[in-house]
Amino acid sequence: MGPEPIARLVAAHVRRLRRERGWSADRLARACADAGQPALTRGTIAKIESGVRKTVTADEIAALAKALEVTPAELLAPGDENQRPPAAAGSLAPLVDALARTEVLRAPSARALAIDLLRRQLGAEFEVPEQPSFRLHLYALVVACERHPYGIQALLDVLEELEPDPSGVESVRTAAAELSPIGLLPSDERAQLFRLFAAGRWVRLEEDYRAAAGPYAPEPDEPPAGPRGYFEELERLNAPPSGIPPALVFVERLAAQAEPRLADGLRQWNRDLAARLQVPVPAVTEQAGAAAPASAYLVIRLEPDFVAPDRLQARSWTQLGSDGLRAGEEFEGGLAEVREQVAGLVRQAEAGWAADTAAIRVEFLLPRALLGLPIDQWPGELPGESPQPLGLRHQVVVRSLDRMRSPHWHRSWRRRWESLAQVGSLADDQVRWTDARDQADVRRLDAVLATSDPVLLVLAHPLVEAASIAGDEVAVGLRAGVPAMLWLRDRRFSAEFREIVPSLLKTGGNLPESVRLLRGAAFGADDPETHVGSHVTLLWDDPGRLVEPSGPVGVRQHSKEGRS
Repeated sequence: MGPEPIARLVAAHVRRLRRERGWSADRLARACADAGQPALTRGTIAKIESGVRKTVTADEIAALAKALEVTPAELLAPGDENQRPPAAAGSLAPLVDALARTEVLRAPSARALAIDLLRRQLGAEFEVPEQPSFRLHLYALVVACERHPYGIQALLDVLEELEPDPSGVESVRTAAAELSPIGLLPSDERAQLFRLFAAGRWVRLEEDYRAAAGPYAPEPDEPPAGPRGYFEELERLNAPPSGIPPALVFVERLAAQAEPRLADGLRQWNRDLAARLQVPVPAVTEQAGAAAPASAYLVIRLEPDFVAPDRLQARSWTQLGSDGLRAGEEFEGGLAEVREQVAGLVRQAEAGWAADTAAIRVEFLLPRALLGLPIDQWPGELPGESPQPLGLRHQVVVRSLDRMRSPHWHRSWRRRWESLAQVGSLADDQVRWTDARDQADVRRLDAVLATSDPVLLVLAHPLVEAASIAGDEVAVGLRAGVPAMLWLRDRRFSAEFREIVPSLLKTGGNLPESVRLLRGAAFGADDPETHVGSHVTLLWDDPGRLVEPSGPVGVRQHSKEGRS
């Protein structure tokens, strides 16, 4: 056996054993020093585990084994099919080799352009340190991408844009697929999980995969075969800012739909792995519960006609499950005509493309000037039918057209949405009540949002009239990336609004459904107009569903069919 396979085996076992013990690389380095190998520093251990270091000496193997309380033979033991040693070893060398063969990354100026494009997608803090050689610079590039939850996927997307040789991109994609963020699972644990998978009947695997993977994760090259295939796809994804690997979220989502005994087995498996990875189990459970999406989406963009301001221009898109957005009808007219057209689109969804789905979410993409419209109270039926508001049977939310067209706001928007997607109940520090009475109050809100991480703004008053995106509370929240806002359209119900909001916030990621139920309670009241539920707007703005051409490279697969 040559030196590289030995190094890969040792890397895989060291990484697994360290994580099983819940040790950091620092702690393992200290244990190695106690075992007589002070040269095995944290940096050296990181290079061994990542595959950057191609050789491991006999003395180092002996010290690592002593530190980890195993025999050297255990560090050299070959893995089996369930362990998938090449992927779990996480060697960066194959990916670096593939990148080195691309044409576009050979020239320093082209590499600089690629890094600039990555920075646009991953945030201004994304940096790749300069290195003395081409190959070391590629290693630095890969390491920087690995530190971001969607960095590797963003790198692939940028290469697809810039690399003239498609086969080069495909080689990079193949090498990237071998990186396994959650490390090497012992074969008995993998076998146990796959037995649990085999005992269940799973009817929404694709939806569970998409919810666990997040809005920017890549689509699998081929549809995975059963829950095991989806799990193995998710193993390759980096953890989001929460630190919770998507594979664990996927297992928790399956547990939520399994019969009690099977659910207990899946959750126990998750608890054991979460403990080893030092991920709080409640966070795993909450993220899985909060991430459940609507089954179908109808997105409708409305904006004033520049020539005739009393008329609206509209366009629709549809999305079923995890399929991409599909462009639909374009139409225009006065307010009454548009309301009737919207009711017709909802009717088409119910009778046609979304007839078999559990829920339909209707999202209105609006400029700031139209956010005050009571769209959830628009008629949900065609003329001549029994009157019923649109928000009674469907989750009706508004979204910001101004933010979608402002790419420089998207980094904070994506980051805060990630936080919102992780919670089952919104904590006090994630919610900001605001009642700005002058520009000084708006400026103070701007400062608060720049130094803290609320994901929901609650406005204690109706929106002020605004002809464009300007310096009010909504504008400040949109610019800061706040993905959700809740406000009251009629001041008469301020007391009731303050009373019901805390109960709504307990539902976290299921807030659109909770607001729908509140609207249903209003419709069932003796006089719906006197119920607070008839006067509440929810802005719920998912950056994973962009329909404007300014969308980032990393979400191209979601918006390609929906571009205008």
